[in-house]
Amino acid sequence: SQQVTYSFATCGVTGSVGPTQAQVNTFYATSNLNGSVTISGQGIQQFTVPLSGPYRITAAGSSAGGSIGSYGFRGRIVQGEIFLTAGTVLKILVGQRGVTGSTSTGGGGGSYVSTLTNSAIIVGGGGGGYCNAPTVNTPNSDANYTNIGNNFTGTSGGGNGGTGGNGGSGGSEWGGGGGGFNGNGTQGSSCANTGGMGFVNGGLGGGTCNNSVGGFGGGGGTHGNTGGGGGGGGYSGGGGSGQTPSSSAGGGGGSYQSPNMINTQDLGLNSNEGFVTITRLCALNITASAPNGTANLCPGTSVTLTTDGVSGINWSTGGTGTSVVVSPTATVGLLKRLDGEPGDRGHASASWTWPPHNCRMAAPITSTSR
Repeated sequence: SQQVTYSFATCGVTGSVGPTQAQVNTFYATSNLNGSVTISGQGIQQFTVPLSGPYRITAAGSSAGGSIGSYGFRGRIVQGEIFLTAGTVLKILVGQRGVTGSTSTGGGGGSYVSTLTNSAIIVGGGGGGYCNAPTVNTPNSDANYTNIGNNFTGTSGGGNGGTGGNGGSGGSEWGGGGGGFNGNGTQGSSCANTGGMGFVNGGLGGGTCNNSVGGFGGGGGTHGNTGGGGGGGGYSGGGGSGQTPSSSAGGGGGSYQSPNMINTQDLGLNSNEGFVTITRLCALNITASAPNGTANLCPGTSVTLTTDGVSGINWSTGGTGTSVVVSPTATVGLLKRLDGEPGDRGHASASWTWPPHNCRMAAPITSTSR
């Protein structure tokens, strides 16, 4: 099968609540996701895996709200590959930017992909928010590649990042902690309900006691008229900040890649709203047929193997066409193909075991791809 990419987005929505079903339907109407995304809760997108095979998943957490310049406050982009089974329902939350009401801003939401039973597959952390428009580099405000949320930047009034999938803390002033995968962020003591919600609890951004909410995906909220920045959402949430000094900032959220993933990568930082892409990689198939239509194969009898590969075919026997004739013993044929994006690879092998009487039917054989 050919490589296919499904691109999930915020659907043009910002703030603490995700897209509605109507917004999703409109946004994806001209894409290959048309009719394939169902909204759960207040913005989590559900998607059913169409075919079994290897998939590459990229998750980019959102930056914080406001004008971040080149000083930090960015989400993290992470990637990995994993085998998914047809019919598996995925929960996808695409992180949104926080809102800037006056001067301070809510944290960015993390982007999450999990199973329907809340087993985390991949998470890109969101960026922490700021107290006042930044003028200096603030590295702790960027989302972390590790799964730990970053602490706030400042001298007082802020909180620490979460660990182990928990939310960040909001400290003694206004900025709320970012939500984690499992746990909520806590509010800033001077501004109620500013903690971002954990993914398993719906992933809403933190509220505000004035006008600056956190981004959907667990971004921490804040006051808005100074008051500190909200922590970023993520696998573990970032800590919310106070307002001392005025360059204070919330910590970025942590990221995550399942141990079942291969080829995991840190792709750097994201200065915009979050996104998730799921790419079905090339999957190859092999079929076998006995010569002259005979029903049985015996050791040493020739058999024709045929693949649906279309380019770059390289059988382990040295053949390069779509078919190859072999005299099987126990395991036959390693096939490779280059297809789709540069560097993309598909691999398949065909094998069978001989029954006690040393002959067997020509089909079916076991064909695997990765």
